[in-house]
Amino acid sequence: MSYIKECGMYSQKFYNVEISEDDINMEKIAYTNDNLYDIICDKIGKLQKNHPLPLAYEKNNDIKR
Repeated sequence: MSYIKECGMYSQKFYNVEISEDDINMEKIAYTNDNLYDIICDKIGKLQKNHPLPLAYEKNNDIKR
């Protein structure tokens, strides 16, 4: 999850023109490997198995959506 966040922050810096197109690291802009998504799906499956009932959710207005 931290790597996905790192890539998102990197992309945001590029979007805000803090990183030029000449200096861009394409591997951080567009993550194309499947392994992180497989790990996330496995974690979600384990969470659901350990907590089959719905988890209470409280909306956080500080999160950008």
